[in-house]
Amino acid sequence: MPASPPRNATTFDDVCRSRFFDLMTTPTPKLGWFVHALLGASIVGGIGFVGGFFGPMIFKPEANQGPLLGIFITGPLGAILGGIGGALVGWWRNRR
Repeated sequence: MPASPPRNATTFDDVCRSRFFDLMTTPTPKLGWFVHALLGASIVGGIGFVGGFFGPMIFKPEANQGPLLGIFITGPLGAILGGIGGALVGWWRNRR
């Protein structure tokens, strides 16, 4: 006769199933324009920083001031543009 699973395992499994069911059946809350702005700034600013920081190291390794491009130009510019774009997307999605 196979051994039954421990009580903790079935309880954990039940909790996971109920949480998954709750997540799948409840409507998603609306995110505000500020959350969209933060997400846009983080994503686009991060991509701009990584591209500006590591790009010059890869394509022009002899340039000693290459990483400064990502720190002072592409990172902040990407964060500003991503924040504005994210705020516009958030406003557009929640205007109803």
